[in-house]
Amino acid sequence: MKEREFVMEGIKRVQIEEYLRDLFERAGYSHCEIQRTPLGLRVAVYAARPGIVIGRRGRNIDRIIEDLKKKFGLDNVNLDVREVEVPELDAQVVAREIARALERGINFRKVANVMLRRVMEHAAGCMIKISGKLSGEIARTEKFYAGYLKYAGEYVESLVRIGKARANLKPGVIGIEVRILPELPKEMKIEKEREEEKVESVEKIEEKEEKENGVDKEERTEENVS
Repeated sequence: MKEREFVMEGIKRVQIEEYLRDLFERAGYSHCEIQRTPLGLRVAVYAARPGIVIGRRGRNIDRIIEDLKKKFGLDNVNLDVREVEVPELDAQVVAREIARALERGINFRKVANVMLRRVMEHAAGCMIKISGKLSGEIARTEKFYAGYLKYAGEYVESLVRIGKARANLKPGVIGIEVRILPELPKEMKIEKEREEEKVESVEKIEEKEEKENGVDKEERTEENVS
């Protein structure tokens, strides 16, 4: 019985997440956190533009609470709206912004490059993947990279933020995936510095060899002239 209740609780949480996501798409919705307390259920909504969620004089709050009670059979719901401080570091917000821009007819390359620049003003690394019928009848995937980013290992689970969204266009559905590394952890900074030192050492060796070869050529030229 407990297992069934646990599964049903998980399904309900997903349904609440989808409901809030669709309801506050224009507000730059990121995600929600649902927590049971002794006083009831606390739902924290994170959005880039919380004013749209709250509404004028907070009129949306009571309506949302009533909808949550009716649609999902909840009691004693407390709704807490929080602002996403840096939207460019929230992968879900960025993915939805890209989806909305594509639905407005903006070219996918332009959208991806603009968003990539905006994200990299705050982040250490970013990857934007756009898949579907981007131009023509054949579906394909385009990736846009900047900075330093890991794709496997513990850093992906603990540090890399991942967001996904869909854009509904006439040719079909376009899938968007965004991965953002807000900042480099200490270990990755050391690894990056070592890689940069290796590159710098190779460049110095090549520069030295070029100078020595240049001197040799000048000496040979002088000998031939004399």
